[in-house]
Amino acid sequence: MMTEVGKNYDDVEKEVTRTIDLIRYTVQEALHMRGKSVRGDGFPGGSKEKLGIIERILLDIVLAISPFNYPVNLAASKIAPALMAGNSVIFKPATQGSISGIKMIQTLDRIGLPTGLLSLITDHFDNKSPLIKLIMKIVI
Repeated sequence: MMTEVGKNYDDVEKEVTRTIDLIRYTVQEALHMRGKSVRGDGFPGGSKEKLGIIERILLDIVLAISPFNYPVNLAASKIAPALMAGNSVIFKPATQGSISGIKMIQTLDRIGLPTGLLSLITDHFDNKSPLIKLIMKIVI
């Protein structure tokens, strides 16, 4: 991330730590999910002025597109809840930040996610791209 998106070491460390916390929090919430509301300050760095409504919704396939500025944390904030809700995920990292996103997916693969549950594409998100056209047919 330092080379890819220009973050300093401290910011990279904070993003990775926050991502780990987010994944752990998401797993714990999913284990207790029963259609409830939670205060935003239940997560480190969250605001008590925010309220989240939790409901498990099976969509089958979720397309997760991450922005370049937080290539790991914002990707995980889309991927982890989708997986915990029982969906499979197609992940498309931003062009700038894609190596960081790919490394995160490789790490998740090493922990033993079932084959086909999490897929990665790095094609440009262009309506003319054959791969994107195929994905849009599947997802929509």
